[in-house]
Amino acid sequence: MNCSNNIDRIKDVIESEEFYYEKLKNAFNLFEKYNISNNDIDELIDRLNIKPFKFDDFLKNNQQYKEFILLIGKIIAMFDTNGYNKKEWNLYDDKRVVAKAGVRQNDWTKNLLIYKKESKLDNLTDSIYNAISFIKNPENNLTQLSENHRYLVSKYLLRTIYNKTEYFQNLKEHFKQKLSQYKLKNQDNLGLLISLFLYCDDIKEIWNVEEQTEKNNGTKTGIEVDTVLKDKKQTQPLNQILYGPPGTGKTYNTINKALEIIFENASREDLSKKFTIVRKKDDKREKEISYKDAVENDDRVALTSIFEYFKDEQRGQIEFVTFHQSYGYEEFVEVIKAKTSDKAIEYEIEAGIFKKLCEKAKTIKSEKTSIYDFAESVNIWKVSLGDSQNSEDEYLFDYCIENNKILLGFGDGIDFQECANREAVAKKLNDTEKYSYPPSAVNTLKNKMKIGDIVLISYGNRKLRAIAKITGEYKHLEDDNLKTYVQSRDVEWLLVPNEPFSYEKVLKKQFSQMTIYDIKSNVKIEELRALLTKESSSDANNDRNYIFIIDEINRGNISKIFGELITLIEPSKRIGADEEIKVKIPYSNDDFGVPSNLYIIGTMNTADRSIAPIDTALRRRFVFEEMAPKAEFLTKEKIPKIYTEVDLQLLLKAINTRIEYLYDRDHTIGHAYLIDVKSLDDLKFAFKNKIIPLLAEYFYEDWENIDLVLNKNGMIEEEEEKTNSDYLKNISKINGKKIYKVSDNNWDVKNFQKIYNDDALS
Repeated sequence: MNCSNNIDRIKDVIESEEFYYEKLKNAFNLFEKYNISNNDIDELIDRLNIKPFKFDDFLKNNQQYKEFILLIGKIIAMFDTNGYNKKEWNLYDDKRVVAKAGVRQNDWTKNLLIYKKESKLDNLTDSIYNAISFIKNPENNLTQLSENHRYLVSKYLLRTIYNKTEYFQNLKEHFKQKLSQYKLKNQDNLGLLISLFLYCDDIKEIWNVEEQTEKNNGTKTGIEVDTVLKDKKQTQPLNQILYGPPGTGKTYNTINKALEIIFENASREDLSKKFTIVRKKDDKREKEISYKDAVENDDRVALTSIFEYFKDEQRGQIEFVTFHQSYGYEEFVEVIKAKTSDKAIEYEIEAGIFKKLCEKAKTIKSEKTSIYDFAESVNIWKVSLGDSQNSEDEYLFDYCIENNKILLGFGDGIDFQECANREAVAKKLNDTEKYSYPPSAVNTLKNKMKIGDIVLISYGNRKLRAIAKITGEYKHLEDDNLKTYVQSRDVEWLLVPNEPFSYEKVLKKQFSQMTIYDIKSNVKIEELRALLTKESSSDANNDRNYIFIIDEINRGNISKIFGELITLIEPSKRIGADEEIKVKIPYSNDDFGVPSNLYIIGTMNTADRSIAPIDTALRRRFVFEEMAPKAEFLTKEKIPKIYTEVDLQLLLKAINTRIEYLYDRDHTIGHAYLIDVKSLDDLKFAFKNKIIPLLAEYFYEDWENIDLVLNKNGMIEEEEEKTNSDYLKNISKINGKKIYKVSDNNWDVKNFQKIYNDDALS
């Protein structure tokens, strides 16, 4: 890390035996203790509105508050580079300040007065909120006051979404190795040291990309801005598995991971987009909230709702499955299904859940596109241009593309210009059958389709080969080369992809076999709109990430489920990669590859002894992230209503330390087992019905070891009556074996405290 630009200050901070901003902290303490009424503060706030504002005038015109206002002036002069009268009011010889806050003197003054009155930070501007947080608790806060800078650091350096409550800890973890190289003489300077690291030249160059872009306006500096942005694009591994013992939040965290991937390259506008949240009646929190706010507030209900929004059929960016012993290739990739119709059996090839998502995620490449942001009133139709299975009909599609038309082969070559409805068409065709299809098809083309309507051109039942907009009225063509295909409408081609793409992109279900019909009810409207409003024809839909979540991935037969896809999911073998590979799927004979914007997240329970270790071929293609028990979650700060008479944090640490010693770390107990404990009864229930049965499974009902894990706290006791029973008189001496049971009585607070405190029962 190159810190030559501020190395001297870093050395000063490390060597400083007192807090680096001790004089500012003392001044702020005086400010907090200063005796002034709320009415006087309100009067001062009102007087701040006098324009133009000058701090000298404010001081002169409020002599009765001179001492208090002067104290405010000194605080601002030590907080902000642009603070007024720094020469006299900044108490440091070197005129050091916390940061450049970008806040005017009157705004500083107003915010400090509001804080003085309310004694809380909630109603302050972001920069001043961060400044006061730092001076009150410098060991756990930063001198980086700008929320914009924090957002950029999170996005480009930490590669996560900015979360105000977790930001400092994330940075502390990020700089862990660097911090270990320094020994601070005063721990209060930790936040300042981390802040200085952030503004070292090479670190700032990483996260300050967007400001560089604006500053240079597209010109080159020592680093190519576009290259940096490109390098930052993929911050999550394409294939990852969250592994750990039960109750550590593996499945819980797949939601967080999936949303991080969805919003990985999101604009600020996308991050601020409001989502409708389904809440319980007694939940008074906002019913519309952005992803950014949901993350910052750690609003689990909101995050789950946003997850469901992207998992919904309309959006379809997330799929979730659970592997089990019966799960196979047919459910995962594709299957031949038998269906009956008119007493006959037909066999159809149906894509599995993974193949469907891959088709959705694929980039649609096209040389011919037009943008069309259509109105809600626009209708949408499906049209087949000939038989996709008949090569002789291929000329129809080419003719339509070249001549900006759609054609229909029904009507026996008759001109229906004068026919205003189906009855007139049927009469001209001399077709008296009530439900005959040809008159209906011609009437749809001639009379039901309106200018501005959208037409989806199918390719078989499962693919889409073009999208058009109706631009002209019905015409009958005189062209012998078209055979019977002389019923026409003029169109503008909105999208003509280089190859047909899956119906999954824009439809809920596959096409039916009818040549022409109203398909609007089957269309994912927002997906179609997104497709038709892309500015780039070569990258349609390429800015979206898709996520496939596999819960309990090691419970399935990996070789049986993945088949040939085991090769395709490797990052270097994905579509668009240097070593791109496609294979032919056995049933459909389609060329198939896995797109590079499809992420796979698996979860794996390390304590499940009923399953074999994960397939070696799969293991090397995944990044593994351990989800260990986090006892630190079991605090009142994290869970306000948690039970506190027993220290759950120490209790979990003690149990897991003993399990790791007696067995291994894969069989520890996750924090989720205790996270809902709000009373002693809840704690008893968790132990009797969850934790002790789990320990019995871990230790194969070796109750002596279970008793050791619980620190001999009385919950496991010997059944002396059985051990000394006459029934056992001839065998009781074998290995000194004893019979144990779970106690009926020893469930008091002290019994739980004994798990982590040897003296609790003394």
